[in-house]
Amino acid sequence: MYRIMHVDPDHYSREKMKEMLDWKRCGFTMQDHADSMQSALDLFNKHQYALILINMTQLNYEGLQVCEHIRKESRIPIILLGGSLDFQLVRKALNLQISDYLPEPVDPDEFKSCIFTIKKNLEASFPIGEWNRKLAKRSIHPNKSSNNILEKVKAYVEEEISENITLKKISKTLNYNCSYLGQKFKTHEKMTFNEYLLQRRMEKAKLLLENTNMKIYEIANEVGYIELDWFYKKFKSYVGISATEYRNRKLSISK
Repeated sequence: MYRIMHVDPDHYSREKMKEMLDWKRCGFTMQDHADSMQSALDLFNKHQYALILINMTQLNYEGLQVCEHIRKESRIPIILLGGSLDFQLVRKALNLQISDYLPEPVDPDEFKSCIFTIKKNLEASFPIGEWNRKLAKRSIHPNKSSNNILEKVKAYVEEEISENITLKKISKTLNYNCSYLGQKFKTHEKMTFNEYLLQRRMEKAKLLLENTNMKIYEIANEVGYIELDWFYKKFKSYVGISATEYRNRKLSISK
């Protein structure tokens, strides 16, 4: 069976979609449902799907955001269902290489034809035996795409640590949704992005205090603090002692 993720915030329409077709006979299983963009992306990063169905009636442009994020990682077939034939929305959907867009009211026969076309293409590209091997491989190496984006976030922090860094700025640079990226970071790293940023800045400050003759205000600037008083406050809160006392202690130990 080819696995489907159905993105729809409305419970009633999700149940209606289950009953619209005999999914098992069509060769698909539809067990995973997402009610928001974030839950959809979380599921996408955890599991391997053959098809994504997105109900546009309530999601509208948020549904397209789901498509945008998925398209950064995969050419998986995506069908948009419901909603209106808004020109700008349709145009953007086409640019994202959506498999099909069936506006309201969705015709069951047209939908069934669309599903069988996608199944035919899947069987040509991924026969069911190969699909099962792909699923097994994904289970051994879960969340690979999530790990990749988080590594990019960390690399950005290291490269720009002396600058004014915000998750919003990083999200824009990497073309990711800020709230989604923040939640993903917290889930994987067990700390918020701001906690991680503070940690990296303070650890670098400690190294510079221990191993260089830089003035403390220079070190503050090097790790992204323009206001010296703010750096002093953050350092003492993180380490437990002031930056001056930390340096003096390290110097006395090394003698």
